[in-house]
Amino acid sequence: MTVFLFRAQSHDDPDEYQLALTQQGYDVRFIPALEFAHESIAHLADLMSKAPQHSSLLITSQRAVESWAAAKRQATTIHPQWHDMNLYIVGSKTAQQLSDLSFFSRQPVVASRATELAPLILAERPESLLFLAGDKRRDVLPDTMAEANIPMLEIQAYKTCMHPQLEERLNALTYTKDDWFVLFSPSGVDYIQQLGKHPMLSSCKLAAIGPTTSDHLQQMGLTVHAVAEKPRASFIADAIVAHDQQHS
Repeated sequence: MTVFLFRAQSHDDPDEYQLALTQQGYDVRFIPALEFAHESIAHLADLMSKAPQHSSLLITSQRAVESWAAAKRQATTIHPQWHDMNLYIVGSKTAQQLSDLSFFSRQPVVASRATELAPLILAERPESLLFLAGDKRRDVLPDTMAEANIPMLEIQAYKTCMHPQLEERLNALTYTKDDWFVLFSPSGVDYIQQLGKHPMLSSCKLAAIGPTTSDHLQQMGLTVHAVAEKPRASFIADAIVAHDQQHS
């Protein structure tokens, strides 16, 4: 039985998803659906050279951390007050990636989803927020901050693009109804639909990395057979194994 992961294989050896699933006896194939392009790097580098105009930094994805790191490398000088920013982060992996930069002195406020982070931000009521967003960002946090009259400057730090080899990989794909497709984002699902390949999603078992992607698939009329409790390799593997054991 094969699990097709619609994501790029990580540079870790071994990739955590490959390890978690092969340990359960599955063959694993990677099909990258997305690629990302940094944006506003020069603008961010320029901002870093001056005292920050916002008390807090809001980051909701690992891609935004990568854009921040790129801007940090490009900046010729960095004002010391940036190191003392309050941090609001979506995702523990995003928080870890930010911590690995060894740049900020404060511990972040972290939640697994934007809907869970919003009340934590409101409870602390920061003076203002600098939001490093992607082009596919959802409206939950901007709308919540606007309703609470918390000033927020949004900078598009990256954009999401279709992986250039996605169509070719889908055209060459062979699978059975017992195999799994694991989707990692609504954007990835949309690109599959855009290519006219979405009928294949109803031809085998579907797993989603989280509720947002699961909801998006269901809105397309598709059945989602497994959803990871948390966006981690071990949880997606557990969800897939649980389904297959229940239906064996």
